[in-house]
Amino acid sequence: MITLHNAVCGYAGIPVLSGVSLSVQPGEMVGLLGPNGSGKTTLLLTLSGVLPPLAGEMRIHGNDCAAMPPAVRARHLASVPQRMGEPPDMEAFSLVLMGRYPHISFLGGYTEQDRRIALAAMEETGTAHLAHRSACTLSGGEFQRVLIARALAQQTECLLLDEATSGLDIARKVEIFDLLRQRTGHDMHNNGNGQTLHDRQNGHADRDGQTKQRVAVIAAIHDLNLAALYCHRLVLLKNGRVVRDGGVNEVFTQAILSEVYETRIHIVPHPVTGAPQACLVPGRTGKAGLPVAADMADATDTQNAARSLDPAPVPMAAGTGGKTHA
Repeated sequence: MITLHNAVCGYAGIPVLSGVSLSVQPGEMVGLLGPNGSGKTTLLLTLSGVLPPLAGEMRIHGNDCAAMPPAVRARHLASVPQRMGEPPDMEAFSLVLMGRYPHISFLGGYTEQDRRIALAAMEETGTAHLAHRSACTLSGGEFQRVLIARALAQQTECLLLDEATSGLDIARKVEIFDLLRQRTGHDMHNNGNGQTLHDRQNGHADRDGQTKQRVAVIAAIHDLNLAALYCHRLVLLKNGRVVRDGGVNEVFTQAILSEVYETRIHIVPHPVTGAPQACLVPGRTGKAGLPVAADMADATDTQNAARSLDPAPVPMAAGTGGKTHA
């Protein structure tokens, strides 16, 4: 559906990412992972069409994205930014209704169906009770959910999210990721192989029992464990390059994550879903001069004995973005 081929992505002629080739199909939930400054936001801006590739090409259904009028591109792609500046002084419902703009006819206005779709998106994101509140009076988390509702109301084939749930509490974060996962046509949580107990192959039913087409979700996520729970596929970035692209169990390993994030990470299975989860070990980082790669699961007996003296791994709680708090 959406394809980047040997793309160079950047700003004002200055490359941030190089040699990026990526193809995403409907039904996939793809997590973009990597340290700060690795290029996740730049990649999403390129995929959205806001930043045309400096080199290479981007295509949607085989068509050159650069040649598409913005309104046509907006029927295929919807974006939720990491931050949007100050919320506008307008009703939250009107803001969500703007997601229907690519679908209105020439010289036409919003229809009753557009309004129903916008309200349904607010109900799905738990923001319907905020419909008549001014967006500038909402909390950061409430406003972010309104932006997600606007993207859902756009009814596109692909959703692009840049840490869109980073400001949400744990319960709301899980609700949104459950919803996104359902939009791909899959239920429940990831088992690490990109499969779930109730995967559906052709689409998902809305509240009226009508089948909706599956969508693609591409999300930059700082919370590693959340990504491993929900995504079918992970794309790992570092130093302006895609260093790994594959299934959760392929990418989410002790060796790979410890090397990319330059800190010691221990992988354990989720007690319910079995998906791999990352635990941090305080005080031991690659930058401190300790060999990260030498402390993997297949370490020698001597290394295992030394590890027994280390502090216990600290689970990374959802919503902390991988940080621990005293």
